[in-house]
Amino acid sequence: MSDSADSTVTCHPGCTGSRNAVGPALVQPLIRKLAATEAPLHAAHLLRLGEHDRAMRFMGCVTDAHIARYCRDAGRNERCVLAYFEEGVVRGVAETVFDARPAWLGGCELALSVESGHQGRGIGTELMRRAIVLARNRGAAPVRILFLRENRRMRALALRFGMTLAVSGTEIEASLRPQWPNPFTLLAENLGDGHAWWSRWLAGRAASAKRAAHA
Repeated sequence: MSDSADSTVTCHPGCTGSRNAVGPALVQPLIRKLAATEAPLHAAHLLRLGEHDRAMRFMGCVTDAHIARYCRDAGRNERCVLAYFEEGVVRGVAETVFDARPAWLGGCELALSVESGHQGRGIGTELMRRAIVLARNRGAAPVRILFLRENRRMRALALRFGMTLAVSGTEIEASLRPQWPNPFTLLAENLGDGHAWWSRWLAGRAASAKRAAHA
């Protein structure tokens, strides 16, 4: 992980992905929102995806040039990108793209990607949980995910969070209408933001001390 505060991945079997679950996190990595200026970190993650994972993320084969354009143009939409960091590198991302501004005037669409070497550890589940909380806190409904029928991981994840599935040809649309935010969902997001800021500050101090020691 990126620092000692995020060095463990802890599973909580008792935590379910219920419709409005905001309880204990399934994992405790460093997950934070990416700033618009950090689009290159997002792009680098997507470019590291293998052929299969890239096809599942974009619902078809896409080139490196397509990914570069996608990340370059991402700032034109009302969106929030949550990134999972391990040792300072983005290894997983949950994107939330809102249909309207302000967000409560419409729904949103989620997209999820985790690099192959980091799958099966609950990272995607935690990214999804936080993305749903984020959408709920902004009053966006419905929350939608569009994916290929062959994407069994995403199908299982959508069902885990109580989403309704609608099959159309080779595609599935999962949808969820979260309840309105409450103090607990707002606190969950704020605590996550605070933890991320503190972790970045500690990492910066450690990097400065290391540079000073080698000066």
